Amino acid sequence: MPNLLQRFATCFSLGVVYLIADPLSAETVIKEETLSFEKCLDVIATTSAQIAIEPRVTAHRKNLKIVEYDLADGTLLILCDGKKERVRISSKD
Repeated sequence: MPNLLQRFATCFSLGVVYLIADPLSAETVIKEETLSFEKCLDVIATTSAQIAIEPRVTAHRKNLKIVEYDLADGTLLILCDGKKERVRISSKD
């Protein structure tokens, strides 16, 4: 059984396909799930390594981190909410 980070990598890959397939939407939630803040930060690190792009940090507080990746066809956002133990991956034009 794949670990949680591997599942997110798979979801991220599927999300990129969805992002490419749906370029007309303003903002689309690709994945939202319960996840600890530390594991969510791992998702950001893994995503950065996989796409070889450093994210732009748009918010960074004790229990909140939001990053954006500028891609050729839009922006990928990852939100880590430590209070709600939530990760949200979304895209916008």
